[in-house]
Amino acid sequence: MPYRTTARLATAVAAVLALTAGTGALGASPAQAATAGTADAPLLSLLPGTVLRGAGAQGYVLDVPTGDQDFRTLRWVPYTGGPHRDFANYYYDTWHEVSGEMLAGSSEAYYGKAVDLRTGESWSADPVPGVLDVLYAGVAGSAIALRKDVAQREKTPLWLDTEDAAPREIKGLPAGTTYLELRPATATVGLLDHRTAEGEQRVGLVDLATATVSETYPKVDAVSATRVAWTEPATATTPHRVVVRERATGRYTVILAGGHGRTRCRAAR
Repeated sequence: MPYRTTARLATAVAAVLALTAGTGALGASPAQAATAGTADAPLLSLLPGTVLRGAGAQGYVLDVPTGDQDFRTLRWVPYTGGPHRDFANYYYDTWHEVSGEMLAGSSEAYYGKAVDLRTGESWSADPVPGVLDVLYAGVAGSAIALRKDVAQREKTPLWLDTEDAAPREIKGLPAGTTYLELRPATATVGLLDHRTAEGEQRVGLVDLATATVSETYPKVDAVSATRVAWTEPATATTPHRVVVRERATGRYTVILAGGHGRTRCRAAR
């Protein structure tokens, strides 16, 4: 199932990261069938239903409605206010996720491909050595995740593939792990949803440079260089809130969604 972050959630969590730490950038990724747009000035208004899909080093990506439920247009807009670029014929069943300024997906579930939304240049995933067929398993930064197409395939590790390097196996999780899907976080970190051998669902932070899981948490919605953050729904005894945890110390900040206060304490785990 495609991973989607609403503009409201992304904005709220990123704002909390900035409030508590200062440096929090959400990552995102690529696109298909490119046709260059021509806009000589920054956008002054947005069509109803437009969604923020990603933000990278040079610009941000909008999902613009077209009036046809079968496809939409992805629009890359540079921060400098120069001409934007439109990618038409963006089909949901083919292109799944935006990571920064890259769109990635697979039309038949096998392998995967990516498009740089800034330039329109595309590339396809490489074969995994010793594996006959591989399946697309998500995207993070500028890397596509791949998995074996075998029985019990979620019990086998994922590989990271980039345009300029061969696929590398993601390491760092113990035997018995169930590997679910890789999600975007930042240009250098991916989020790997997985279940432990005991059945606990967790999120691993994958260092995309080394293809290694360095930390795991019960839940993660956003990452900065020093913190992770997530939202927790309201319960009978607690209101809806955002939790920010310091990656180095384990301390966390709880901020009520209504803005009525915050609590800082040392995490128990």
